[in-house]
Amino acid sequence: MSKYKYEIANTTREQRAKYANKAETSTLGGGNPSLYARELAQKYVDGQMEVSEVQKAIIDRYRKYE
Repeated sequence: MSKYKYEIANTTREQRAKYANKAETSTLGGGNPSLYARELAQKYVDGQMEVSEVQKAIIDRYRKYE
């Protein structure tokens, strides 16, 4: 078991939903996250992607637009 508390193996679905909701409500600049970001967050909640994979996917997507 990993020591990273946000990993799927270390959390319940309910905890992941709480973490995702907290992240969504604390976005920088007060704006709403994109549909893409919300879809990825839901994959984390559903146990389909680790939070580190979600972060990487979002960063990679927006780097393309720079």
